[in-house]
Amino acid sequence: QEAMAQCPVCELLVAAAAVDAHVNAHFDDGHSAGGGGGGGGGRRPPLLRQTRLPFGHPPPAAAATAPTSARCGARRDREEFVCASVVCDGCGVANFLPRYRCTVCTDYDLCQACRNRGAETLKHKASHPLTKVNLPAAPTPDGYLGSSRTSGVTTLLREYYNAREDLSRNLAFSIADHTDHFASAPEDKGWGCGYRNIQMLCSFLLRVPVFREVLFGGRGEVPSISELQMYIESAWAQGFDPEGSRMLGRCIVGTHKWIGATECIALLCANRVRCRLVEFHRPTRPPNEHPALFEWVWAYFHGGKHCGGAGGGLREYAPLYLQYQGHSRTVVGVDRKRPDGEIRLLILDPSTSKEQMAISAGLCSGSSRCNLRAFRRTTSSLHAQQYQIVMVEGVLSLEEQLAHKVIVSERVPPD
Repeated sequence: QEAMAQCPVCELLVAAAAVDAHVNAHFDDGHSAGGGGGGGGGRRPPLLRQTRLPFGHPPPAAAATAPTSARCGARRDREEFVCASVVCDGCGVANFLPRYRCTVCTDYDLCQACRNRGAETLKHKASHPLTKVNLPAAPTPDGYLGSSRTSGVTTLLREYYNAREDLSRNLAFSIADHTDHFASAPEDKGWGCGYRNIQMLCSFLLRVPVFREVLFGGRGEVPSISELQMYIESAWAQGFDPEGSRMLGRCIVGTHKWIGATECIALLCANRVRCRLVEFHRPTRPPNEHPALFEWVWAYFHGGKHCGGAGGGLREYAPLYLQYQGHSRTVVGVDRKRPDGEIRLLILDPSTSKEQMAISAGLCSGSSRCNLRAFRRTTSSLHAQQYQIVMVEGVLSLEEQLAHKVIVSERVPPD
């Protein structure tokens, strides 16, 4: 009898050999991605993150050719490192490395100190063999960013629109100021898109003096993924987003846990950046389209949703963090045919490689032409049931910061 597995998105039972392809189909543009419910008006928004099987893993054809033992080993590794916080069964400490797993006892782990002293419990004996389990070493911040960063992508886009007479004459457009693209690297493929989009947003914010002063202790540099994990845990320790902290086991450093819009907001608010979470909680046009989201983004980039009010310090419009079930992206602008044509979002996607981004942005030798198709998205290409947008509004005073520890959302359309 053929082995079956449950899809973590739609809970449908499918053949185990086909589950990877089935899950990936949920996250291809043009397919529904499911999504949680509830949230809004004074309540915590639903958690929209990547699913239990990571976005961006090898295609089914490649996976099918790998030896069975290798596929099972890779799956075990993912499950070990994406699990909730592991606690040492000898002393109770959490979030520890290296980890020593007993090969005799079920679900029994020891930290280095307990392993060295030969810790024993009712079920575990010091004579039991242990296997060392460790996460890959985190790359240095400079190496991590340099291998994935393409600088000034939105500046190139804006210059291209302005230089092309046919575009500037026929299109209305607005693009965020200098924002860099951060591509997923081999070290974070399948789980790091949320962090990469935070890096893109921070690449803009750190060029605005009022944000540069408050972000990350004034260091002025975009943090690596491992550093972002530490900042998120620090935000939780200060009381920001207590429910999200609880749901992720209050531990994220050194793990491959997936994050979403609420972790982005917790991190930024803990650094005194005022944010708003806008939840597009249902499609507003059949079959699964969100024209209300596109109209909202258009208004944002054209002054209707200004984010530079009192104390904001923004003359330009910050990029938007766009989250949906399974993936996240960064919206850096919009365009539409004059006078009232179809709105198209201009998007930076972490799943676009650094090499492909260089081609799309016209950075390759002998090329000065941007490939706009690589950035544009229409209503017909975004078909998730729900979307969340993180919008930066300004700087929080110390008094205001206390009121932003519990995250609530604005719902569009209103209930």
